[in-house]
Amino acid sequence: MEKPLINERVLSFALNSAIEFYEQDGIGLDVLIVAAFNVYVYDATLVVLPTKTGRLTFRKNYTNYVLKALKKFGKPHKIIFLDENDEVNVDQCLGWINDSGIKELNITGPREEDSPGIYKKSLELFELFYERLYESGHQIKTINTSKLLKLNKPTKNSRKKNKKNRYKL
Repeated sequence: MEKPLINERVLSFALNSAIEFYEQDGIGLDVLIVAAFNVYVYDATLVVLPTKTGRLTFRKNYTNYVLKALKKFGKPHKIIFLDENDEVNVDQCLGWINDSGIKELNITGPREEDSPGIYKKSLELFELFYERLYESGHQIKTINTSKLLKLNKPTKNSRKKNKKNRYKL
């Protein structure tokens, strides 16, 4: 039997965590539910962060929320840092995906408005990632990058536009 797309456990976690994360970072309930849903539904989550050594000041609490959801649902995850070599990151990701038998991957990370330059760095990394994934013949079915790559594309009025459409999926 297939697991339901969303269940009481996911909603309960999102609702119970909403107050804490909303008060700390102003994250809306809709975003929390979607993040919990993505963690629950996908086989695993890849968390992309800009730097290993820098302080996490961008949407720190959103990242913490995703990590908390991963732990709550017992889901596998990997954290990569964009200040490390792209080849090494891609090798590690592909090895992890193959070793874990991941077929549906959720990818998350900070937005361009919160971490300037992350869109370009992520795009470069994932161009190599997709090329190598294709070459390897891996049969991954789904990759969700909506928050990281689709909505983070910087625009002339990036901050204003992203704030207005902050939680649009």
